[in-house]
Order: sequence, then C-alpha cells, then structure tokens
Amino acid sequence: MNHDTAATAPATEDTAATGAPRLFALAPAGSELEAGDAVFWGIAFGDHAMAYRRDPDTGFREQGICESAEEARRLFSSGEPEPLRLIWF
Repeated sequence: MNHDTAATAPATEDTAATGAPRLFALAPAGSELEAGDAVFWGIAFGDHAMAYRRDPDTGFREQGICESAEEARRLFSSGEPEPLRLIWF
C-alpha cells in the first residue's frame, strides 16, 4: 500500500474538484503502520476532519471533529509519549 507520510499532504486537483474525502491514520512516530499500530483512523473533508479510535484492550472509544487532519494530530498527540504521525492513504 502506497501512502504519504508527510506531516501534511496537499489535495490533488481531482480531489479538490470532486470534494472527495481522504483517509488518514494517526500512528506512533516510529511505527511502520502494521495492523494495530494506528492510534486513530480518520477521514478528512474539505472543511473538517473526523478521527476515531477504539482501544482494543479496554473497549474505550474516543472521537473528535477538528478543522483538519493536522489539528486532529496535534489534539490527540497531547496524551501520547511522543507526537503522533499523520499518514495519508
């Protein structure tokens, strides 16, 4: 699977023209995004982003609606030992 690991990834002209949402993950800085490495999964729209996680050990669910995927990364990094990495799909 080819994904962009840049902190921010500009939308392509096709994405901007159609308004198609983009999928992203928030993962620990050193992970290769193997199964279960993502802390949050999200979807970014033109004017906001939604992020969701379910802790596999406790079942605790957490979600947020932010202005962007980058804002979600900053928000949800606050409880982590290191800042989370934003990965685009």
